[in-house]
Amino acid sequence: ALLALFMGGLFFFQGKPAEAALNNSYIIPDSTFSNAGSMSEAQIQSFLVSHGSYLANYTIPAGHSETYNGTSYYEGTWVGPIGSEVDATNWSTAHLIYMDAQWYGINPQVLLTTLQKESSLVTNGSPWYGYVMWAMGYAYTESGINAACGTSTNHNPSGSCAGFAMQMDWAAGGLAYWQGLANAQNKSTQYWTGNTITIDGISVYLGNGATAALYRYTPHIQTNFYNIFTLWFGDQYDYQLVSAVNPPPTMSGGSTTFVQVHLLNTGSSTWYNEANSVHPMRLAVLNADGENFWPNNDTWVGNTRIAMTSAVVEPGQIGTFGFTMKAPLVSGLHVLHFMPVVEGVQALRDIGMQFTTTVSYDYQLVSAVNPPPTMSGGSTTFVQVHLLNTGSSTWYNEANSVHPMRLAVLNADGENFWPNNDTWVGNTRIAMTSAVVEPGQIGTFGFTMKAPLVSGLHVLHFMPVVEGVQALRDIGMQFTTTVP
Repeated sequence: ALLALFMGGLFFFQGKPAEAALNNSYIIPDSTFSNAGSMSEAQIQSFLVSHGSYLANYTIPAGHSETYNGTSYYEGTWVGPIGSEVDATNWSTAHLIYMDAQWYGINPQVLLTTLQKESSLVTNGSPWYGYVMWAMGYAYTESGINAACGTSTNHNPSGSCAGFAMQMDWAAGGLAYWQGLANAQNKSTQYWTGNTITIDGISVYLGNGATAALYRYTPHIQTNFYNIFTLWFGDQYDYQLVSAVNPPPTMSGGSTTFVQVHLLNTGSSTWYNEANSVHPMRLAVLNADGENFWPNNDTWVGNTRIAMTSAVVEPGQIGTFGFTMKAPLVSGLHVLHFMPVVEGVQALRDIGMQFTTTVSYDYQLVSAVNPPPTMSGGSTTFVQVHLLNTGSSTWYNEANSVHPMRLAVLNADGENFWPNNDTWVGNTRIAMTSAVVEPGQIGTFGFTMKAPLVSGLHVLHFMPVVEGVQALRDIGMQFTTTVP
């Protein structure tokens, strides 16, 4: 059912939340990828325990050689930035992951997700030793195993990447390093931000460094990584409606009002506005009628997007969208239906947020100054019509609007009363004398009538119109006179 959240016009439909789809060009935001503080060491340990992981009780053994598929590989233990390595012997898994995150500035959630993607060790309580030996799949390529993990200071002269310590440390450092290279537009490989590459036969634009790093690490579509990350750590982008400042229930056509929407960031990624990101958080207008509220000012981005007012909104914080609405000119109930989007990245759930307002044009005849009952052909007289504005919209005359209120002449005989002066607009429209007529006020149409030359009873039949917008009700208003 459609439920009103706030009096005055904001509604939402609470349906089943939609699952966010993987965007191949923007797998995870850079800010999320590099959020090294997302989990403490204790939280990492609790996470492993809660998933029944073998690694919850695993400690790094001293350096030793292990045979895998008939080949002996050295499993080193010296980890950390090159030149500053430390011996990780007897470290817990949680401590190693936490330290790697801090050293290299990478999110431990990314490391846990990659670990699960490569070896399922996060959820496996009794794994084969080969999974631990090559836990992150680092240097274990489709073309063979590479010896790529030796430095002059890590006591690993063979360069072997085998062993849990080497796997976690070099994977964490590599992912963070490749993210930085990509964002620095380093073109020594194809994995740089802004480049378009082919992955699994699909053309993929690399939207940020995190995406480039993940494809460089595993050159396949990242469905598994994305699904695991989202399942474990929630939607990167999600929200709850907190409150709103609504438009008035009725508005004058063309008038403006300032509204606000306050959304709680319940996802894991930070939101940024226009000034702080090439992928800003905005509200997307979802319906054609909603585009008619566009005020052509900088609170909107074209007629289909609304800018976020808040500069930066961290997870758990509230973001504000303050913007102008300009009421459509056509009478009736009007609806602005919108939802949040991270531009070029992801559309968030549509919970049916809407602003509504009603625009109306109506009137009552108050009084008139009538023409004389008889007039000689070609003679003139000055008449008046006084109308009460009973709608919600303000009326404007010629000098104040491109859509002025006028009287429309409805019959051919009425056109014969045209005096060819400025109280008329051509021979089918009569100008309003009053400059501005607010709802509840009386508007005056004072104009000249020139009697037709042909004898007989003559009738001028008219009704109000908002030029180019709407014809109001025809209640049969007419002036009559007889030419002898």
